[in-house]
Amino acid sequence: MRSFGAFTRDPETMAAWLTSCGVTKVAMEATSVYWIPVYETLDRTGFEVMLVLLRITKQIGGRKNDGIHPA
Repeated sequence: MRSFGAFTRDPETMAAWLTSCGVTKVAMEATSVYWIPVYETLDRTGFEVMLVLLRITKQIGGRKNDGIHPA
């Protein structure tokens, strides 16, 4: 698990790390407006990004928090 900050370069660092882990699809919750820069960065760098409802992510097994988990 790895955490990223909220500065402009952080979503780009996250995208590079996810790419190095072989991730191609990302599911994320849309919380307030904070998801928009992350979504735009991931989409621009070629990820398939899906916005999902909280109740859907709760149904997925495994440990979840605000960290990033490569699948």
